Amino acid sequence: MNDNTNLFIVISVANLIATTTLLVCVVLLMLEIRKNKTGETKEPSKTKKKPKSFEFANVINRKNAVVGVVFCRNCGQEYDSTLFSCPNCKTHRN
Repeated sequence: MNDNTNLFIVISVANLIATTTLLVCVVLLMLEIRKNKTGETKEPSKTKKKPKSFEFANVINRKNAVVGVVFCRNCGQEYDSTLFSCPNCKTHRN
């Protein structure tokens, strides 16, 4: 065998490996897409519970806001200090 034949064999093997790897990746991607469409999951989702709609309006969005706990003057419920009103009875903090 001459040098050109050896180079062709090396390039052919490299192309075969790259093509096989690409094919495996595409098949795995298609399986993941199908699994997501059918709603199958391996683990239960660990997403946070979304707050009620009134809590979205009450959140103060400041960079240097001090976050703590306050107590409602009406019902005594403990809640986040970034909220303007009690999530339990809707009494305003002011």
